[in-house]
Amino acid sequence: MRLKIHLKIHLKIPLKIQQKRILIAVFPVVALLVAALLGASSRSSIGPKPGGILTVGRLSDSITLDPANATDAESFKVTRQIFENLVQYNATTTQVVPGLAARWETSRDGLTWLFHLRHGIYFHDGAPLDAPAVVANFRRWMNQDDPSHLGDFEYWGYMFGGFPGLVRAVEAVAPDTVKLTLRFPYAPLLSTLAMPPFGIASPAAFQKYGIDFGRHPVGTGPFALEKWLPGERIILQANPNYRGTRYPGRVIFEVVGDPSRLFQEFRAGNLDIIENLTPEQAAIVKQDPGLNLYLRQGVNLAFLSLNTTRKPLDNVLVRQAINLAINKARLATEIYGGLAEPADGPLPQSVWGRVPGNPGSPLRSREASSSSGSDLPAARTLLKKAGYENGFAVTLWVMPLPRPYLPRPLAAAEAIRADLAGLGISVRIQELDWADFLQKTSQGEHEMALMGWTGENGDPDNFIHALLDPTNIGGGTFGNTMFYRNPKLHSLLMQARSMTGEAARSRLYQKAQAIIQADAPWAPLVHTTPAVATNHAVKGYVPHPCGYDNLAGVWLKR
Repeated sequence: MRLKIHLKIHLKIPLKIQQKRILIAVFPVVALLVAALLGASSRSSIGPKPGGILTVGRLSDSITLDPANATDAESFKVTRQIFENLVQYNATTTQVVPGLAARWETSRDGLTWLFHLRHGIYFHDGAPLDAPAVVANFRRWMNQDDPSHLGDFEYWGYMFGGFPGLVRAVEAVAPDTVKLTLRFPYAPLLSTLAMPPFGIASPAAFQKYGIDFGRHPVGTGPFALEKWLPGERIILQANPNYRGTRYPGRVIFEVVGDPSRLFQEFRAGNLDIIENLTPEQAAIVKQDPGLNLYLRQGVNLAFLSLNTTRKPLDNVLVRQAINLAINKARLATEIYGGLAEPADGPLPQSVWGRVPGNPGSPLRSREASSSSGSDLPAARTLLKKAGYENGFAVTLWVMPLPRPYLPRPLAAAEAIRADLAGLGISVRIQELDWADFLQKTSQGEHEMALMGWTGENGDPDNFIHALLDPTNIGGGTFGNTMFYRNPKLHSLLMQARSMTGEAARSRLYQKAQAIIQADAPWAPLVHTTPAVATNHAVKGYVPHPCGYDNLAGVWLKR
């Protein structure tokens, strides 16, 4: 670069100039030009630079910053920056790589696991990370009689089969080695331990703060909590002792409750990153040279929950009819603006074990199956057979704010209402606030509810078991909101959990999907490709398919 600039400038100097006065006048100008050009070149090649404030805009606040007691995405997006796990996902997929554990090993029968911790890592409060600290976390999660087991710890219950669940014992067999003993082999163990709820916290902190630990989180991650103004913002400050890459000096999670105002604030330059864009907003960002649009690989599912304990939804023929009536292709194009694909079952394309080309119902016509359109004649036949030839009235609950799987929840509900009207089903749409929506659907107070799920570990178990196994009914804020029970399905899912070969597990999950398809406890709708936007000052941003991004690698060019 320097040689090119030098030659270009000198070629512009008249070669026959002999006068000393002109030479004296020209060379200072040349020197200034060279300095200016080289300075500009140097500035343009500046790479990642620590410091600055990264501001993330969002529609709702976190509920808690205790990852073990969180269940909502807005909480995990923040705890992901504060805590680290024994193992973690790599930057772009759910492939498991070392985290706080540098390496691990397992016995041939899959019942014993040893995790060897990295050295020289400290919690934000200065306490060292060691095997006893990790053991204290496991005991807090799994033992209901542990003094620090304050809360519901729902993710542990869902993923590990209750309390203590499938973990028989956890021990510190050396200062840097943790031994985990299972009651039976658990194939998704590593993928599960990489999930946000299982971030390792400072035992000194959760013992000190007790039930209020969620307001005083202490981990080992790249950022520590500086201040939380509930309903307004969460401010994180850089961890100066963090061993890895960490660029921002502060990260602010700013709550802007209205979707339109959120987008306006972003375009005005007051926010650096926003998520869950509507198709219209994504199109605007795509056309703006000062903004960047990212499409997150969708590991999710939007679905219509049908409460199988409520009449007439307790009738499988009625549920099959509802599945046949919904035009998923139109939902994907008109409501999601092409940022989605019709769902043919619980698993998105990126998750192994799915049944390819599953039409969603054995009674859907070939034409409707191939287009994911509705099949009203077949649906009417089913309703007539069920004794509801003239339809019925039903209430559909809708969440109030956009989610990655439902960027326009009310519009989606209205489209479903229009489809079901073709069967004579009269749908009343009722919008609930987020907390009530989660709590009441988990208790089975709904008839139908428009819901969704973002997979968090890339394993089919995290979709099918989490959403459809009878052990995940009631008592929490997510899980089997269909209140669907099938002993044969449960048996298959338990077998798949205890096997280690992906091919064998895949066959079991495909059998499970055939059962779900026939029973139709829900209506799978679409898998989305959530849109994320950043301004041009944001560099190094990598959207993770699970939705919980590592912001430590983001830097600001301002």
